[in-house]
Amino acid sequence: CAPGQETSFSAPYVSGGATILLQAAARGDAGTNVAGASDIRTVKALLMNGAVKPSNWTHTASMPVDATHGTGAGVLNIFNSYKQMTFGQRRLIETTTVGTGAAHPPGSNQGNESSMVGWDFSTITTLPVQDSVAHYYFNLPATDGTYTLTATLVWNRPLSSTSINDLDLFLYRTSDGAQIALSTSRVDNVEHIYIPSLPAGRYDLQVLKNSGTKSISNTETYALAFESFVIPLSISNQSGTVGITWPLYPNGFTLESTPSLSPPIAWTPITSGVVISNNSYRLSVNSPSGMSYYRLRR
Repeated sequence: CAPGQETSFSAPYVSGGATILLQAAARGDAGTNVAGASDIRTVKALLMNGAVKPSNWTHTASMPVDATHGTGAGVLNIFNSYKQMTFGQRRLIETTTVGTGAAHPPGSNQGNESSMVGWDFSTITTLPVQDSVAHYYFNLPATDGTYTLTATLVWNRPLSSTSINDLDLFLYRTSDGAQIALSTSRVDNVEHIYIPSLPAGRYDLQVLKNSGTKSISNTETYALAFESFVIPLSISNQSGTVGITWPLYPNGFTLESTPSLSPPIAWTPITSGVVISNNSYRLSVNSPSGMSYYRLRR
């Protein structure tokens, strides 16, 4: 999740970002569970989950981060990672068990809900012939747009080990039990889900620990970071001055404008005049003439 293609360039960014999160956790910015927030698994999950996807980012269920273009989880954005940390620990709602490799739909406690943003540091345990599923239910209320969802699951790969416990990450819609997304890498200790356009509704984010031949030990400790949001772009007119505002967090958006929506559309990034005020970005346009259209692009 670091810019640049070489370790000598990217390592200082990641280590500096990790240090900022450790400092924030130590002073209580993440809540009372300082040990959980300071754990290397939580720090890694937050760093990856706060990264912003570049335009050429690709992934599949079995390759959940981008290895093709070397962009991993995206471009490091420590502000996003820090803000996700400050939402605090959001514990799982319930744990269920199913037979090895069996279907694992949402459980029975869907009425309880977690936050749309946050992290968890927890332990999951399996029996020899039963997979275990940790459920994180959340509700995305109806709004003018669709949501962006990012979730990152991290657990340790011990030094020099040739095999590790196999954990997977799933997203289900609770209304009909439909599977929306999954991350089932078998070659890493990271699972990652990214959905840039998720409709409003109730969902079940699942951490699954496989049993049987995919289990090295009965218990595994993991960290989970997750975020879902709709970002509004607001416009107001006061005495001939048009004000365009959008939130400071989530970060990584660029304001663009065009004089016409007739194809071919040429969007131009706005690189000057944007200020920060009251936890928002703001652009003031004085005495505009003609038509102008604006959008946010991440």
